[in-house]
Amino acid sequence: MATTLNNLAALHWDLNRLEMAEKEYKDALEIRRKLAEANPDAFLPDVAMTLNNLANLHSDLNRFEMAEKEYKEALEIYRKLAEVNPDAFLPYVATTLNNLAALHSDLNRFEMAEKEYKEALEIYRRLANANPDAFLYYVATILNNLANLHQNHNRFEIAETEYREALEIYKNLTIDNDDAFLYYVAGTLNNLAGLHKNLNRFEIAEEEFKEALEIRRKLANANPDAFLPYVAGTLFNIALLRMSEHRQDEAKKACEEALKIYKAMAKKAPQKWNKDVDKAEQLLDFINKTENS
Repeated sequence: MATTLNNLAALHWDLNRLEMAEKEYKDALEIRRKLAEANPDAFLPDVAMTLNNLANLHSDLNRFEMAEKEYKEALEIYRKLAEVNPDAFLPYVATTLNNLAALHSDLNRFEMAEKEYKEALEIYRRLANANPDAFLYYVATILNNLANLHQNHNRFEIAETEYREALEIYKNLTIDNDDAFLYYVAGTLNNLAGLHKNLNRFEIAEEEFKEALEIRRKLANANPDAFLPYVAGTLFNIALLRMSEHRQDEAKKACEEALKIYKAMAKKAPQKWNKDVDKAEQLLDFINKTENS
């Protein structure tokens, strides 16, 4: 019953029926708490998992206090389980720390977020030493998250080191599985390029944006619905870079292509993409004004 409720909640969340999803997660949690009272070894992991799901939902709904409380309870359960069975439960400790850190980052609680990301990174590094195929991806993901946090707080040197290590890991992972990890290579290149643009290191930023764009075009050729938005996002970033370099013609060209993609996506899902259409139109208008002034 609880498993079915949990699955239904996930489905309703995907369908944006958030009230139904919340009720189903809560019902599943109530059932699993009762089962865990009688048999904690068997059912406490399910309690923690459902708390994590509820916290993710509440975080998306900006109900941060509830989400924080749920993440913390899930983390406490996973820590206790990991004391007895670290191989099975340390990954869940790290995942919940990552979720908490993302929440605290959104709430501008920098020190808490940094501490949680660092603990998650330490756990994943240990796990990756024993099983790199399973856990190196998570090391790179946490490095990327830490770098984003550090960049947002102007700790650019630390952020650059973390992005570069994440990028190296992702590129190594593509050797055996190109399809699965190219997406992450492009995302990290895009992040690095944004960092270098902010530091006025335009030539390096340009090379990184170009490499990210090439990868994303390749991915979009195979799966346009999934990857064209990322092509548009990189083109928009390139347009901003060109503006910083006073290369208006090239900025205009990149922005026009991004706008064309966003408009095509907005026809299918206006609520999702109209803001991006507006953003690209505003940039294009600004480019045209500066071009003509």
